[in-house]
Amino acid sequence: MATGVKKKPTKGGLYQGYFTDYTAKKRYFTTLTRSEAKREAKRLEAEHRLIRQGIRPVPSSAGRHRSTLFTEAVRRVSGLGKVARRTQGPTVESQPRRQPGEATGVVAGKPGN
Repeated sequence: MATGVKKKPTKGGLYQGYFTDYTAKKRYFTTLTRSEAKREAKRLEAEHRLIRQGIRPVPSSAGRHRSTLFTEAVRRVSGLGKVARRTQGPTVESQPRRQPGEATGVVAGKPGN
């Protein structure tokens, strides 16, 4: 449909390219050079044209926000639980029991203890 690059760069020196996505909306992006913006706009337009024609599937909205595969994230999280349990320090069973009347380390009468 429509691809292109704006003539003047932004104040930051980046060039804004645009293309029409699979929902027929104009989308903008920025790159460092004008030629790179034009090349990227044509690539994105061709990719979205295939989706619009039904050749490629429509991307899910959940997939857009996911940076890692679900199985990889589960594997990473389940491994962290095992490590965290080991590094939490000694358990109650491994600590020595205090005898009644044994000193607790707190000195009576001193503020801040």
